[in-house]
Amino acid sequence: MKDDILIPAIWPVPPPEPAGRPTLLRLPHAGPRVMARAATREAARTILGAWCGHPIGLRETPCGPRPDGVAATRGFRVSFSYVGTEAWIAFHVGPVGLDACAIADFPERAELARLYLTETSDDLPVEVFARSWARLEANLKYRERSLSEHARVAAPRQARDWTESGVALAVAWD
Repeated sequence: MKDDILIPAIWPVPPPEPAGRPTLLRLPHAGPRVMARAATREAARTILGAWCGHPIGLRETPCGPRPDGVAATRGFRVSFSYVGTEAWIAFHVGPVGLDACAIADFPERAELARLYLTETSDDLPVEVFARSWARLEANLKYRERSLSEHARVAAPRQARDWTESGVALAVAWD
């Protein structure tokens, strides 16, 4: 990441507790999605438990996992994203959305751009599509909304996007 707005860490090193901005955790070899989901949830419970001094549960909601107990009382929120065998978690005190999108070409890219993105060119470059898609998904997660065609969602108060190792990442928060 090119700026100091977000503080990244790589598992098993926990990120610092959020203080006005999200902190990110990357799980570089989390495995296939089913394994990655379990690994990210366990990492989130472990980190939130350490920050709060109590075991933490995560309850599944239609908009993703939400911390329970002391973590919820302190306002902690989490957002998860996966690409291949990589996984990321964003931690924040307040709403947060995180998304990762592989920078790769695929036949449906132009159609998806027309249906979901404001950038509607049939020749939208692959990296532009991936970054736009990651921004859209991060904003939807931040707003606790589902993907829908031609939806317009208000921009978050804070947002960053970047690329690393062939993946576009975006995070949105208050």
